[in-house]
Order: sequence, then structure tokens, then C-alpha cells
Amino acid sequence: MGRKRIVVTLFVGGFLTSTITGLTRQAIAADSPVVTENQQPGTSAWRLSKTADDVNGQVKGYASAVSVMPGGSLSLFVSVNPAQTYTVDVYRIGWYGGLGGRLRLHDGPLNGTTQAACVPDASTGMIACGWTPSYSFTIGSDWTSGIYLAVLTNAGGWQNYVNFAVRDGRPAAFLYQEGVNTYQAYNDYPNDRLTGKSLYEFNSYGANTIAGTTRAVKVSFDRPYSGDGQGQFLSWEVQLVRWLEKSGFDVTYSTDVDTHTSGADLLSHKAFFSAGHDEYWSSEMYNAAEAARDAGVNLAFFGANATYWQVRYEASAAGTANRVIVCYKDDSIDPVKGSLTTDRFRDAPVGRPEQKLMGVMYTSEVSSGNNVGYVVNNSSNWVYTGTGLHDNDVVPGIVGYEMDRYMSNYPAPNALSRTVLSTSPFTNTSGGADYANSSIYQAPSGAWVFATGTMSWSWALDNFRTTVQMDARIQQATTTVLGAFLAGAPIVHDLKLTVPATVVAGQPFSVSVTAENDRGNPVTSYSGTVHFSSSDTSTGAVMPADSTLLNGQGSFSATLAQTGAQTLTVADAANNLTSTANLTVNPTPATALTLTGASAVAGQAFTVTVTARDGSGNIVTSYSGTVHFSSSDTASGVVLPADSSLVNGQGSFSVTLVRAGAQTLTVSDAANNLSATANMSRQRFRLHGDRPGSVRQHGFELRGHSSLQQQRYLAGDRPARQFDPDQRTGQLFRHPGPCRLADGQRDRYGQRLAHRQPYRADHAAGRRQAHPGDAGDRGRQPALQRHRHARGQVRQRGDRLHRDRVLHRQRPAGDAAGEDAGRLRLHQSRRGHPCLLRHPADAAQPDDYGGRHGEWDPRSHQRADRGRRALGITTMFGRQPGGRLRSPRTLMPAIFLVSLLVSAIPGPAATALAAGNPVIAENQQPGTSAWRLSKTADDVNGQIKGYASTTSVPQGGSLSLYVSVNPAQTYTVDVYRIGWYAGLGGRLRLHAGPLNGTQQAACVPDASTGLIACGWTPGYTVTIPADWTSGV
Repeated sequence: MGRKRIVVTLFVGGFLTSTITGLTRQAIAADSPVVTENQQPGTSAWRLSKTADDVNGQVKGYASAVSVMPGGSLSLFVSVNPAQTYTVDVYRIGWYGGLGGRLRLHDGPLNGTTQAACVPDASTGMIACGWTPSYSFTIGSDWTSGIYLAVLTNAGGWQNYVNFAVRDGRPAAFLYQEGVNTYQAYNDYPNDRLTGKSLYEFNSYGANTIAGTTRAVKVSFDRPYSGDGQGQFLSWEVQLVRWLEKSGFDVTYSTDVDTHTSGADLLSHKAFFSAGHDEYWSSEMYNAAEAARDAGVNLAFFGANATYWQVRYEASAAGTANRVIVCYKDDSIDPVKGSLTTDRFRDAPVGRPEQKLMGVMYTSEVSSGNNVGYVVNNSSNWVYTGTGLHDNDVVPGIVGYEMDRYMSNYPAPNALSRTVLSTSPFTNTSGGADYANSSIYQAPSGAWVFATGTMSWSWALDNFRTTVQMDARIQQATTTVLGAFLAGAPIVHDLKLTVPATVVAGQPFSVSVTAENDRGNPVTSYSGTVHFSSSDTSTGAVMPADSTLLNGQGSFSATLAQTGAQTLTVADAANNLTSTANLTVNPTPATALTLTGASAVAGQAFTVTVTARDGSGNIVTSYSGTVHFSSSDTASGVVLPADSSLVNGQGSFSVTLVRAGAQTLTVSDAANNLSATANMSRQRFRLHGDRPGSVRQHGFELRGHSSLQQQRYLAGDRPARQFDPDQRTGQLFRHPGPCRLADGQRDRYGQRLAHRQPYRADHAAGRRQAHPGDAGDRGRQPALQRHRHARGQVRQRGDRLHRDRVLHRQRPAGDAAGEDAGRLRLHQSRRGHPCLLRHPADAAQPDDYGGRHGEWDPRSHQRADRGRRALGITTMFGRQPGGRLRSPRTLMPAIFLVSLLVSAIPGPAATALAAGNPVIAENQQPGTSAWRLSKTADDVNGQIKGYASTTSVPQGGSLSLYVSVNPAQTYTVDVYRIGWYAGLGGRLRLHAGPLNGTQQAACVPDASTGLIACGWTPGYTVTIPADWTSGV
């Protein structure tokens, strides 16, 4: 490049702070030494108040090395003029709350001397001072890697810097390279406009050298930097250092010389930074950066004009390696020829254009103080995520003074993708039109290479010593780039679908989807719509609805029905993304057996049904266990089913019990620890007539109604033959005392009846009246007659039975085969409550009795005796052969004993619950009503609100609660299972707290869909114990 000048920047008192929106959390290492370091007390005393100059040399110095490890020794070569005392204060430069430095060492006053003048070599122009060491110190083991400035202050208050770096060899995420080669290339100490020389003509003085001009072809680190002594660090690099450390990025520091000597160290980091003005590189440095990129290490060039000149290193006169930089800038005068000659990298014979490494290369410059705006290109690129920048937007003042661009006449980098991020026009110092480019490309290794194309990029990050204002958009873009270096670029590489290895048919399970980049990290900016499908296309399979993801992630619920190997697929057709997961669908396990059967008749076979059910009560059609039957009735003649399997989860079996009284029937599956027991009733009933044969000619029914409105009936004791169309049979039904009602009330039935009043059936024409209880015959409008008893009494031991009417039902017209019935109303006192009577499960329901489904509800017949509850006895009157009705008979029950069986289980038959049913065992645990809220938070104030990470969770699974409290305060978590628990309704299963709560961010609806997804951070996580019973 042509003539260059050193840029003098102005310190602006104070600084602006900026919030970095969307800072990549993965980029922040809470335990990073840099974070810990910047929490130490800082100071601004490192800034010079009275700067010495090179002409008078009030105080100047240099270090014995450009960098040193903790535990190493460093010597300072100091000259004071005139001889006087001086002090040494060593500061580490960083953020430190904006103060910028931390004092690590103070020493002095020390006796100083005036060192000899530094004379240039007549041939090469190299100036190497060769001073004697003045002060040496050892780097403490607790000195954090960084850029250090030693402040030399003489007795007169004059000050100057000595710059060096402390390395630690730690494999931090980022490796920062300080551009000391370029510092030295521009260093023209002593800048007295008489003898000073650099690698440039514009600030070299004195006699011409081998270059044919005043410039030197070699420069030495064994001399002070001109001016304030810090090189160019405070012009182009300190802003980036301050911002990196303020942001908490995990960074360690080195120099050009270290990259030259230990290039393989770059491989220990996720990214390598070249900062500011890093123009002079050795071939070894280029090789190291290229090898790191090809090994997947990301590169960032936060400057311009980097890797422009190739240099070589030589030892000092004292034999110290790498203390001399050689750069002839003309292969014709360089004694070393070929690829290592000291010329521009882009030119032959070197032939390594810098844009093959950086993506851009130096083009030209503007004059100092004439920076131009940064003009955005390709704003849809991921680098600009979250910045709000659009194409042609301008960020003022950060392009200059030297700039890079992509040049099509040179080879492009080998890239999977490459994007020009800006095109910023300017007029260069020669008056020509030019433009600068920033760029990003991805190497085949996956490494990203970012180049800003301007030396002033870092001024938008932190404006220390500049007049350019910080820019949050550039800060965010830089954050995004560094986040990509750490966790991969926010480009969706695939949809990661996570499902359980095994699920249970018919039961929902959790599915998670992550839009991930090539490093497997979520892409929070992903906005695609995902669609779910499965190899299970049965009607029982339930897939999640098409959905968007929140911050690149989503959890969903799916259900599969077909057992065996299945697949679940998630796809985003618009973005050509798809992912399939394999899983095994297992049959639903049975957790209980239920036994359903009728009331038993001693000595007669009856049918029971065994059903395998899951925890939700569903039939487990895949149940493959073997069931075994046993009974409390061990008498001879008992017939129990053989051990059997069930078909589709169910089986019907024939059982015969012979011993009267309460008996049990048990079905069990010992292998699966399942059993169920049913209490089987024996029922007998006897009815005596007033003369022989009368009983055999009359059927009857006894009806009852419980307070739970469960209706059952019992059949008569002997077959009615032709007089009873239902062919009911029964046995003596005994009960010695009071029965217990389903609702816990008691009543006494089964008392002696002494009834000698005749039943009359009168079919005289013209005396018809509809009976309100005959619902079963309402469509036929039967004629009914009302008669009072002619003689006899109705008596009951205990509560008095009231006289009542006898209702005779007339045969409907045209019904030659019709049956007539008389009903006797028996009323008990107002305090009585009828019990529930059972009937055999297979008994047919007659349809010629009042009430729904042929069951007579006594309450519907309480006309004359309001408020009384009734039991009914129905007598069946049959026809004589030839169609003539039998005459009225007198039915004389001598002893009428009724045993009432009470059940709270609806249905026509008793259902036995499994003895091992976990719900029964659960509800026997102590309950509480404390689950009911006493002081309810509201949504407006949000005193406390929360939601769960999933709608259901298996035993052993993990559940997170997302909790927000306003204001931030402690809170407790109490988890209750809701059920019966003797009416209390809940059981406490977990108590935690007090827990530290925070006020979570407001939940903002999506502008397009209206979706409100809060995205809070988890507040409390619990693992569900194995003894938590399924429930709400």
C-alpha cells in the first residue's frame, strides 16, 4: 500500500453505555477468569496526565518481551532525562466498571539513568537501543491474561507507557491477537524528525537505507514506542477489549509473535481474533490461521488491511529470538527469495492473496478524521439477526481510515457460502471512487470467517478515545457473530425430533422439536411451521396440530394406537426440513381386574364377566395374563371356572355356588399381582296361599326404590307357568333384621304380614280410570277400576300399614292373550326409607309394570298418602282356559320375610372392584381441604402466576414449573392430588419452599397469529416419585 500516517484519536471524557439486545447466553461464561477479573476494583489512574516526548526523553522505556506467562520474568529498560527517580505502576486493561484498568504492581521510587541514544543501522535503518535493564519483576500466578500497560512516571511527573501481554495458554473460547508487528512497523522512535525510522517513508528521517529511501527494512522491539509508548493499542484495539470484557466473553490474549512461534495453539480455541490494524504477518502466522480455519476454528478480522505485508523474524544482536522484524517490501533487494520474500502477500512470488483467508482484502483509505458510513447489504443474513437493520441503512462514522473489499480479480476463499454484508462507498486519498465491504463466509470445515472491512468497527462497540457514537446494532451483530463462533450460526440445519424409545398404546407422550444449527444448538430465530405425521394411521393415533416453535423449540403431545415399531415424523416443507424418529409402541398394561356378576341362586349356574382394565378404567385388549377363580363357598357342588385367559381383555365364565348366605367370588392373576372379589348374594322368597295350589298359580314381584334412585326387582319363588309370561323363579329371601341403605340410612322391613283381605278383579264396563303409574302402558290407554277392600285387615308388626285401594287393570280391547294385574299398596311411615333390591342379571325386565323400563317407582303412586314411601306387591291374574278370567282370589301370606341387598354401584348387576386398585388404596390416605385457595392472585397484578412444562408426566418423569411473582419475593409450592379422600378432596404430595422467585418477562402476543407464549425460565423442577398415583 502507499503512504500511511498514524491516526491520532481524541479521548472523549466519559462514555456511553448500550444494552446489547439478545446477547447470546452461551457466549457468557460465568466462571470465566475474565468475568472474575472484571469484578475486581478498577481505576482510571492508568491514563497518562503528563506525557513525555521523544525529543526530550523525560521518561521512556521498553520491555524485554512482547508477552510473558504468569510466573515468568520481565525486564523493563528505562531512560530518564535528566537522571532522576521514577516509579513503575503496572495496570491490566479491561472494563472494570468502565474505569478501564486494574493496578497489579507498584514500585519505586527507583533510581533512574539516562540511557544512550539509539542509533540507526546505516544499511537497514534498524534502530535497536541496547539499553541496560533497569527494573525486573515476576508475573504473579494470579495475573489474568490480558493487555498490560506499565506506566513509568519520573520525579517530575512525566509519564510514558510500556506495552506487553500476559498469556496463560488456557483453552478459552476466544484467542485475541495483539498486533504488535504493526505497532513496530509504524514506530519511528525517536520521533524527533531527525533520526527516527520506521518501515515507512512518511515518518522516517535521516540517511537513506538499502531501500533507497529513508525508511528502514528492519525494525527492532528493543526500543520504546514513539509518542506515549503504547503503540497503536489505544487507537484501534482497546475499544474491542473493553467491550469483550464488559460483555463477559471468555477470552485469552497473545501477540503476533506468539502466533508466529506457537501457531498450533490456535487449535485450542473456538475462534481467533485479529484486531484493529494488523497489517504485518509472517508466513507462519498465515499458515497458523489457515490451518485453524481448516480445522474448524472460526476467524474474525475486526479491522482492515490485515495480512497485507509478509515479514520474517530475526534474533537481536544479543541473540534473543524474534526481536527483529524484517520487511524489505521489494523482493529485488530482499536477500531471501521465493515464497518467504518480504513483499505483499497478494503479489508474486508470495502469491497468497489475503482475501483467500479473510474473504476481503485491502483496497484504499481516507484521510484521518474522514470516516464514512457503513451501508448495509443482505440484511436478511443471520449476522444481522436482531439488529433491525435493513438494506441501505447507514451506521455513521465507522468505515475508515483503511478499508477492505472483495476483489473479483483475485481468488475467492474456498467457501460453502459467502455473503457480502456491506457496500460502503467513499472517495479515497487519491481522489478515486472506491467502496468497502464487510463479509462472512463458511469454510468447508464449518468454520466461519468474519471480516469487518474497516479499522474502526470497534468504535461502534465502545467509543473510548473516539468521537464516534456507539451503535447497538453493530454491538448486536458482533454478539451474533461471536455467538455463532461458540454455538453455531443461527441457521437451521435440521429439525431435531426427540421421542421416548417406548410408549404405551393409547396413552399420550411428550414430543420435543428443536430447530438446530450444524452444532446441534437451537436456532431461536426459526419461524417455520412444523407438521407431524406417523406410520400409525389408525383412528386412535393423535398428532399435534401444525405449530410454530418458541425460540426454536417446542414440546407437544402425541398418541399412538397401533402396537409395535412405529415412526413419528416432523417436517417443514417450506424450508425443506424433515426428521423422523423410531419408537416402539407397547400394549397398555392392565392395572386392575374387575369382576361383574349377578346375584347368585344357590345351586344354579350364573355368569360372571372378568375385565382387565388400565389405570383409567379402559379395557386392556392386549391383556395376556391368566386368571384364576376362588370362592369363600367351598361346599361340595361348587363349580368354578378353570384357569383361563381373556379375549380382548374380557371373558365370561359360568359359576355355581351352593351355600346360602353372603359369599365371595375372587378372580386373580398372581403373575401380574391383580385380583378382584365380588360379594355374591343368595336370595330366597316364599309365598303361602289360603288353599292348596294357590301359590303355584300366582306370580308376583317385590319392588323397591333406594334413596340413590337405583331401581331393582326380585322375582317370585315359584314358576307361574302359564300365568307368568316372564317365567320368573325365585327362592326364599330372608333377612332377620334391619337393612342398611346405600346412603347410610336404616329401615326395617321383612316384618310379619297377616293379610286376609281378598283381591278382586272387576272388569265391569263403564268404570274406567287411567292409572298414573302405568307408564309402560300409556300408549295403550288401559282401563283401570278402583275398589276398596270388602273385608279383612292389613296388619304389620311395627309400623302400621295403611289401608289402600286395590287397582285392577282391565285387559285392553282385542288383547286375547293379555294378563291382568292387581297391585297392593303397602305404605310405611314417613320416617321410612326403602332399600334397594337386587335381581338376577339375566332376568328380563317386564314391560307391563309402571315406570321406566318396566320398573315401578313407588314414588309415582303416592296419590292418596302424600309423603309416604311405598313397596309394591304385584299379583298376576291369569286367564282360565277358553279366555274367561279367573275369579278374584284371596291371597293369604302367612309369613313374609324380605332380605334387602344394598349396592351403591349403578347397573343391573354388581361390579366388584379389584382389591389392588390403586385408586381405592390412594383414597384411604389422609386427605385435606388445604388445596382450596384462600386468597387468589389475579392476572392484572400477577402477584403469583405459573404454568407447567407439560400437561402430563409419568412416574419418574420430571416436571418444571415456570413461576412469576410480582414483586420479586419468595414463594412455596404445594402439590395436591385431587380425589375423594373422605370428601376433603385432596392429598398433599409435595411441599417445597420458601423458594426465591423472580418477576418474569411480560408475555407478548405474536403480531401475526396472536399466539402468546411466555417463554419464562423454569422456577422449580420436581421428579415425580413412583408412589404418586395417577390423577390430577
